[in-house]
Amino acid sequence: MAHYPLLMQLNEQLMEISRQLNSVETTNALQLKVIMHLLNRVSKRRTTWTQSICRFFRNFQFFFFAFSWPFIARLLYISYLKMMRNR
Repeated sequence: MAHYPLLMQLNEQLMEISRQLNSVETTNALQLKVIMHLLNRVSKRRTTWTQSICRFFRNFQFFFFAFSWPFIARLLYISYLKMMRNR
């Protein structure tokens, strides 16, 4: 029974240390999230205008074909007419 006040004091100190550790853990988790966000933002590759154009044609091949097929069809028709005249 003589050690009871000492045990209570140790218990209070341990609880305070536990609260401080939880606070540090929360702060560290927030810092890690901020660091990961900054690293992701910094490490993104910068795209050049040629890469943008290549990406555009890769993604919109159908539109390129849709706008160019009348010209290709006309060229084929003209070459067909020339071939038929030469016979």
